[in-house]
Amino acid sequence: MTGYLSESASAAEEQAKSWTERGEGLLKQILPSLNLTSAASSTPEKEESTEEKEGKTVLIKDVRAWKASLPASQGPRMVKDLTEFEDFEAKL
Repeated sequence: MTGYLSESASAAEEQAKSWTERGEGLLKQILPSLNLTSAASSTPEKEESTEEKEGKTVLIKDVRAWKASLPASQGPRMVKDLTEFEDFEAKL
């Protein structure tokens, strides 16, 4: 990043370094508040463990037993209560 700032944006090297340091400091403050982590702060061990979990295949020998082990959804839920739509007045 400092190379781009010094070459393309024609900024002094000291100024480019101060900008990048200030930017890194701000990112360290902002990203945790957004529940995000920067790529530089994550360790390679964590990345490998997530890749292993995602790439792990499960051998299904009994389809019915596997389907029975899956969690059931709660099904559809009403957005509005039906009592909002009740009409007790007489229609002529």
